Amino acid sequence: MIDCCFKRWDFEELDLILKLMEKESVTLNLDSYKVLINGFTSYGKPEEAERLVSSMYDKKLRVETYLYNFIMNGYCRFGLVEKMYELHSKMSSRGVTPNKDTYWVLMNGLCKVGKVCEAMSLLNELRVNEFEIDGAMYITLEAVAEMSREGFLRDATICENLANALFEVHERGTNDASSPHGFTIDLIHRRSNASSSRVSNTQAGSPYADTVFDTYEYLMKLQIGTPPFEIEAALDTGSELIWTQCLPCVHCYDQKAPIFDPSKSSTFKEKRCNTHDHSCSYEIVYADKSYTQGTLATETVTIHSTSGEPFVMPETIIGCGGNNSGFRPSYSGIVGLTRGSLSLISQMGGAYPGFISYCFAGKGTSKINFGANAIVAGDGVVSTSMFVMTAKPGFYYLNLDAVSVGNTRIETQGTPFHSLKGNIVIDSGTPLTYFPVSYCNRVRKAVKRVVTANRVADPSRNDMLCYYSNTIEIFPVITMHFSGGADLVLDKYNMYMELNRGGVFCLAIISSPPHGFTIDLIHRRSNASSSRLSNTQLGSSPYADTVFDNSVYLMKLQLGTPPFEIEAVIDTGSEITWTQCLPCVHCYDQNAPIFDPSKSSTFKEKRCHDHSCPYEVDYFDKTYTKGTLATETVTIHSTSGEPFVMAETIIGCGRNNSWIRPSFGGFVGLNWGPLSLITQMGGEYPGLMSYCFAGNGTSKINFGTNAIVGGGGVVSTTMFVTTAKPGFYYLNLDAVSVGDTRIETLGTPFHALEGNIVIDSGTTLTYFPESYCNLVRQAVEHVVPAVPAADPTGNDLLCYYSNTIEIFPVITMHFSGGADLVLDKYNMYMESYSGGLFCLAIMSSSPHGFTIDLIHRRSNAYSSQVSDTQLGSPYANTVFDSSMYLMKLQVGTPPYEIEAVLDTGSELIWTQCLPCLHCYDQTAPIFDPSKSSTFKEKRCDTHDHSCPYEIVYNDKSYTKGTLATETVTIHSTSGEPFVMAETIIGCGRNNSVFSPSFSGIVGLNWGSLSLITQMGGAYPGLISYCFAGKGTSKINFGANAIVAGDGVVSTTMFVTTAKPGFYYLNLDAVSVGDTRIETLGTPFHALEGNIVIDSGSTYTYLPGSFCNLVREAVEYVVPAVRAADPMDNDMLCYYSDTIDIFPVITMHFSGGADLVLDKYNTYMESYSGGLFCLAIICNNPPQEAIFGNRAQNNFLVGYDSSSLLVSFSPTECSALWN
Repeated sequence: MIDCCFKRWDFEELDLILKLMEKESVTLNLDSYKVLINGFTSYGKPEEAERLVSSMYDKKLRVETYLYNFIMNGYCRFGLVEKMYELHSKMSSRGVTPNKDTYWVLMNGLCKVGKVCEAMSLLNELRVNEFEIDGAMYITLEAVAEMSREGFLRDATICENLANALFEVHERGTNDASSPHGFTIDLIHRRSNASSSRVSNTQAGSPYADTVFDTYEYLMKLQIGTPPFEIEAALDTGSELIWTQCLPCVHCYDQKAPIFDPSKSSTFKEKRCNTHDHSCSYEIVYADKSYTQGTLATETVTIHSTSGEPFVMPETIIGCGGNNSGFRPSYSGIVGLTRGSLSLISQMGGAYPGFISYCFAGKGTSKINFGANAIVAGDGVVSTSMFVMTAKPGFYYLNLDAVSVGNTRIETQGTPFHSLKGNIVIDSGTPLTYFPVSYCNRVRKAVKRVVTANRVADPSRNDMLCYYSNTIEIFPVITMHFSGGADLVLDKYNMYMELNRGGVFCLAIISSPPHGFTIDLIHRRSNASSSRLSNTQLGSSPYADTVFDNSVYLMKLQLGTPPFEIEAVIDTGSEITWTQCLPCVHCYDQNAPIFDPSKSSTFKEKRCHDHSCPYEVDYFDKTYTKGTLATETVTIHSTSGEPFVMAETIIGCGRNNSWIRPSFGGFVGLNWGPLSLITQMGGEYPGLMSYCFAGNGTSKINFGTNAIVGGGGVVSTTMFVTTAKPGFYYLNLDAVSVGDTRIETLGTPFHALEGNIVIDSGTTLTYFPESYCNLVRQAVEHVVPAVPAADPTGNDLLCYYSNTIEIFPVITMHFSGGADLVLDKYNMYMESYSGGLFCLAIMSSSPHGFTIDLIHRRSNAYSSQVSDTQLGSPYANTVFDSSMYLMKLQVGTPPYEIEAVLDTGSELIWTQCLPCLHCYDQTAPIFDPSKSSTFKEKRCDTHDHSCPYEIVYNDKSYTKGTLATETVTIHSTSGEPFVMAETIIGCGRNNSVFSPSFSGIVGLNWGSLSLITQMGGAYPGLISYCFAGKGTSKINFGANAIVAGDGVVSTTMFVTTAKPGFYYLNLDAVSVGDTRIETLGTPFHALEGNIVIDSGSTYTYLPGSFCNLVREAVEYVVPAVRAADPMDNDMLCYYSDTIDIFPVITMHFSGGADLVLDKYNTYMESYSGGLFCLAIICNNPPQEAIFGNRAQNNFLVGYDSSSLLVSFSPTECSALWN
């Protein structure tokens, strides 16, 4: 495990392993120390390795010479010669005898810094101690001799002595004469019509793209196997593994040359790993989406140098690719040349300590050099530091400080591209140079300013900057300024590519393709479970204290200039990134300091119509944030140490926030809405994100190409977009298996084809609809042998007493497309802090919701559909625009569509049915139950066992029939059907005095047979509707029905024992303009409900005595001439060409809910015009007061039976969902 951490450069994981060993009292032994010293030295931490040596002495462990040699060589590699010598002195003082490798390391280090005299003294010491001088020393001395011959070492005497020593060594011979000191290989220069990047998928590279330019790939010949089999493989400093296609091939690309057959090689040997078949599989996905999959093996690799001497590498680890795609037929594989442990140069061993150089010719011979041959020295040489990125170890990073275009120098400093520890990869496999978009655009602009030729579209479609020109001379010289003063003045041939047919030149610098970075997350445990899904979605449980380990994952980011650090929850269930801001109207008690925008020079409030841009997010657990939108600089520090800077990012500045935990400073919205973090990252990070949440240890989130998930064992499923809830990540769950029992969603209301479950990073538990959740729970109960226990959190989790998790069944989630997730038991069962109790981490969904379009039907009659327990107005012809709101639903199997009136004033869902004794003249066909396979008559204790019903509405219309159970299907605006099996409906066979335009009524009061009651626990009495006078009207159920935000007023609902189920409100007063008319002191006054709110009545009805007071107040201020009510209903009417002369009417409901009604709500104009009547009608006891649907127009009206509240939000209903 320690070795694996080093290979992955995962020092955080290494630290965790060492701490775990310490916790478990596992002592480091000699082997452990060897691996640690080897690892720290190989990966650039020789000081840490030296500290381990001291620790070994403390533990009385023997320290071998080779460990000292290894650490000294580490210091040597980084030019730390003084530290190398200090360790050599410690070695001697501790009585450890040096061997010849010790001398080689010391000589190598001294020669690297030009201390030839000291190296010569070591050579004499070697002779005195009669050590044999091997090939490694020969390489070192020959390299220095070459330097002296070229004039790089000024001391002629030293050079002469060194040369003599070298000749003397050569005459005496070595034990390793077969090892070349350095060698060179001719490369094959292949031109192609495609540009590509072979940098592997942790890096940015260009995708394949056809081009009309002469681009290049450089291949080297090598032989694998015994007898040797020749292949030509692409040279790639951007990847690690040496691989070739192998027979038998599951899926190989069309390679021109024969494919290597391992069965014909006597030295081929599969690597063995701890897998089910003991093979060692590998997978590499390159940035251009090409990939190779296969198994690792050891094989003899032979390279023929230009000198004719073969360099033989027995037991070299190679990849044998049996599934490869996206590569060119001209080569057989790739030779990885990074500094990773499996690359060619790493496997060459100590004789070739990381020395390579190459020289690519546009025409003619290209070469690559290894070992001493790879030394680059002489006049004109410039050097720059290579950097190691912990996120991308092994790759060659340089630091680009600036680019000059002619005399114009463009600094990286002040741009997101700027870095001190590496910002650009040098890569042999990519023809073009890539810069980040913003910096690339600055370079392009500088070129445009000086080039006088005409622009032309890029014929390769890669958005290159191209010009018509017959000569390259018109283009400016480009200089790359690398750190340490390494200025590369590039030939124009390097920077401008000519079209094959001539006449067009293009700049060989383009914008980087998508790239990526990774961030460490903060794992915060708490004793509260919550859902952060915003209120347009299915949420989970509200805050509830629990004795389980629930988790929140936070990321650090910085806001403003200078940067101000916050820790914010990552949330795929919401969109906006927000933090609390000073000054704060109402902020929750945050542990960390609150962001003060006044101290940031880059903060800028967004402006909407010359005003601030307010926002409000209401989460489903009743937490909320309110504030204003602003643009601000957001800085994110990745694990590589590179900051990712997002200028002018839209954030929320929350100044009224409630119910949020003090441990975090806001939220990072990660859905795919336009304001989410990943959307605002822009085209360089096109919606690619992945995260890995650890129960213990390090958790991370990845963006861009770092987010690619590939390799063995990966399963994928489709994400779906719902129109009602765009931006959120819906998946399709087909089934759940509990052990061997598979529970399909098909045949349940949970079933869907285009998304039925949200994947959410902000919710701890998994939630299923109640009926489906019960099926899963029953399957668990069936196999668990333990004693059930009550859920200590009060959330109705399925819990058992047990001291072990092993008794519980494995649960598998079957997502669409064959993505089967076999979940660890830790994922599905939560243990209490005190132990001995486990609970299933799946529970019934909190309320969720959907929305339905309504049909607005106008008629020349007004009515009340309040049933006969209430007194409404009778039908009467009218010359006014009266309204009914109908919803479409389907009954039966196959589904049969009906349109039924929406009625909060009645209970039963009913429709006319065949055969019909006496049905009214319905326009649409009548439902025939005999044609439905799911229709079933209810059975009651009557003479014929039927269950008859009868409803007489107060307008004398009635319906009589029998009760039955039937499947009811409602299609929501999202396209998702809501299916209610075995719903009790009325089958009306004797119905009279209804409008022919509808087929029945949908009862929406809170009686036991109403639609919302029969929806069950998933939709607990939550409905809202928005009636538009014109345009779209809608009704919402469940979570979609929540009414919240600025301008909302709420009043209490009351239950009366005489008429249970109906929605009573308490009207305290009515204002006509500035005149307030109290109910107090009148018979209308009540404390527990005096008016019914009804969706099925057009007009508002008030008791006669109080109604007359309201009418008198209207009469007092209206200057127009009274007119007789053309409907003969004693309505208060006036002749007028405008509604503006009439006073505003306000309804004052209890609890301070004042509804200022639009004049359209309270005054109705005749069809012919010129006549307006007050839409409030006086009635007489015992008739009830009714608040009708005309007064409710353009209010979002919400009913919450659990909290006994009706809420009103002024809303332009026809525009609300546009």
